[in-house]
Order: sequence, then structure tokens, then C-alpha cells
Amino acid sequence: MLEGYEFRHESLVRGQYILLLRPLNGLNEFIGYYRTLKEQLTAIYGSPTNDQTVWDNDLYQPVPDYCGIAVLIGHLH
Repeated sequence: MLEGYEFRHESLVRGQYILLLRPLNGLNEFIGYYRTLKEQLTAIYGSPTNDQTVWDNDLYQPVPDYCGIAVLIGHLH
């Protein structure tokens, strides 16, 4: 995992976590990793002020079972 933080006036204003994992049991594990990490961070720090799902290519958007593939190939972040 890689992590980065941005501080302004001695306050945390942004954090970023990058998971460097490969799925073991299916491509939708990426979605599970994300949800677990988000739940844990929300429990510690509270709800994010900015929470976006960005589709660079919406080919797989109508098919929830393929969200992991969309993440893997860079269509969803």
C-alpha cells in the first residue's frame, strides 16, 4: 500500500491510499478492498467531504459484476 497526505496550516486536508494488490478469487475483490478500507477510514475520520466515483469509460457501468474489471483496466476510479 502506498499512502500520501497533504497538510495546510497544520491540518490534514487530503489523503490518498493506493492498494497494490492482485485479486485472488475474482476481479470484484477490488471493490471489496475499497469498501472495507473506506468503512474503516470513515469510522476513524468521519464522512468524506468529497467522495466521487469517476468513470473514464462507462462500458462496464451497467454491469455491476464487471466493476472490478473496470477498475483493473482504468475505466473506474
